[in-house]
Amino acid sequence: MKNHIKINDFQQLQIDFDEIQAELEKCIGQIFATDKFQTLPNWVLKGLISMDDCINDVTADQKKKMNKLNA
Repeated sequence: MKNHIKINDFQQLQIDFDEIQAELEKCIGQIFATDKFQTLPNWVLKGLISMDDCINDVTADQKKKMNKLNA
């Protein structure tokens, strides 16, 4: 995921996000079933935050220069 962020490969970044989301859905019941005050691991939160920052940093001009799939 870090490499996809670095090279601005948003198509593959979407695939990474979908994989993370599927894994979280599997684990979320187990994590919060035992302790409702449990939080997600820091590495998961950091990855999601860095992905969000990367997406928010894209300007309209940069979007125009991207191919259809990445835009």
